[in-house]
Amino acid sequence: MGAERDIKGLILERIRSLLRGQVTGLKEGIFGLRLKITLGN
Repeated sequence: MGAERDIKGLILERIRSLLRGQVTGLKEGIFGLRLKITLGN
């Protein structure tokens, strides 16, 4: 029971960190695009 809970927790943590990374990547990408547009104009 305890081991099962630990495994589920690890999987959830992995998913959360992956999602966080994707969100951060998106924000950086959007920021980079805005910067390019600003510098271009």
